[in-house]
Amino acid sequence: MTFLVAPLLTSLGVMNPSLINGLIILACLPTTIGTGVAMTNAAGGNAAVAIFHAVFSNVAGVVLTPALIFFYLGFGGSNSALGGAASGAALGADFTSSLGKLASSVLQPVSIGMWIRSSARFAPILASKPAKRKMKLISDLIILAIVYNTFCNTFVSRSLRVTSGIELGTLCFALSLLLVAYKAAVFGTAIAVGLKREDVVAATFMGSQKTLAFGLPLINALFGSSPDLVWFCLPILVYHPLQTFLGSALVPKLRRFVEEGKSD
Repeated sequence: MTFLVAPLLTSLGVMNPSLINGLIILACLPTTIGTGVAMTNAAGGNAAVAIFHAVFSNVAGVVLTPALIFFYLGFGGSNSALGGAASGAALGADFTSSLGKLASSVLQPVSIGMWIRSSARFAPILASKPAKRKMKLISDLIILAIVYNTFCNTFVSRSLRVTSGIELGTLCFALSLLLVAYKAAVFGTAIAVGLKREDVVAATFMGSQKTLAFGLPLINALFGSSPDLVWFCLPILVYHPLQTFLGSALVPKLRRFVEEGKSD
């Protein structure tokens, strides 16, 4: 869906090419872990399916997400985020280097975290409500620090181009339409293939969510030296609150959808 909207926005000239590339990068990101599972559980959906989807997509995303980004943007012509003129060998070297960065900055911490959570010594402590609240706060602060650092580095390097209100308005409008379209398409497809209502709810939330916690480190690892880094980050920064707002609004409606299925 994003790959249909991006050429349209390019032809209309309402966004700069780097911001449109940011939309492509957003589409390649895996799903959220915390918010998607929490919303699925609150709506009475299949939380086990949501957890599996979140963990699998984020682990697989260490390899698949950069591969998709390099595929769509590395060979994307003059408007490509990677310049389009890079040779296949150069792209291969960049891809290998990016995988190494992601393995150390994403996969290694996730593996250590999973080991700690599964250990008999730490699991009961981490399962307590006070610990969960503190870990959630720490997680939010880390994400905020990453966002702050990204924008600070951009301003220090003076690489931030002035963007117009039309560009930002168009971005917000396009992302809102894409989010609604994603959820509607996933919801309709899940019903059409005959999934249980609990599974439909899980698919609706997890199929359209995009992770900020994984996305920002990944974009920094791939494009940390790019002068257009902030433009690649901007779509996920806008999309994240939009998906949280819409998801929260859908929770009671999808809960009624699940309850109606149980009463039939």
